[in-house]
Amino acid sequence: TVALAAPFAGLLAFLVRLPLGIGLTVAVKRALIGRYVPTRAPVWGSFHVRHWMVVTAAQSIPWRWIEGTPLLPVVLRRLGADIGHRVYIHRGVDLQRGGWDLLTIGDDVTLAQDCGVRLIELDDGQIVVGRIRVECGATLDVRAGLSPDTVVGSGSHLTPLSWLPPGGRMDEYEQWCGVPAARCGTPPSV
Repeated sequence: TVALAAPFAGLLAFLVRLPLGIGLTVAVKRALIGRYVPTRAPVWGSFHVRHWMVVTAAQSIPWRWIEGTPLLPVVLRRLGADIGHRVYIHRGVDLQRGGWDLLTIGDDVTLAQDCGVRLIELDDGQIVVGRIRVECGATLDVRAGLSPDTVVGSGSHLTPLSWLPPGGRMDEYEQWCGVPAARCGTPPSV
């Protein structure tokens, strides 16, 4: 009977843990940060410590259980991200590091396995928080990465293992590749 009850107990744990984790994270974020805004602040300064507390609270969300499912965009919306319709976020895309208010993802976007959407980075003793916008129909391929203050235009494609550095802007229907990424043609589907 224990073997038969285990799946139901796991489902019950998930159904309790998910809303509690989201609620805790939203409450801590609201109390300590409010809404994330683009900023540079000293490492281990007041902002960095408050951000660290928010990210620690976010660990209460069962991220591994919702990776690659339609629940992930729902959770990100609750945390402040602007996520469109028919967005597919594959397993391994780490979006639990804060800055959610600065993330905009348009409709029909694909974030492939292990791609990096880094709204927050460390740079020369500073914590850097910046916007990332991925417009409608864009694709970030396997292990492609975005830094703060980047834009991926509609229908564009960032190829596998490529990285768009801070301030990078891809126009509509472009394909970029390399580290740092540069224009290298048009997307395969165009």
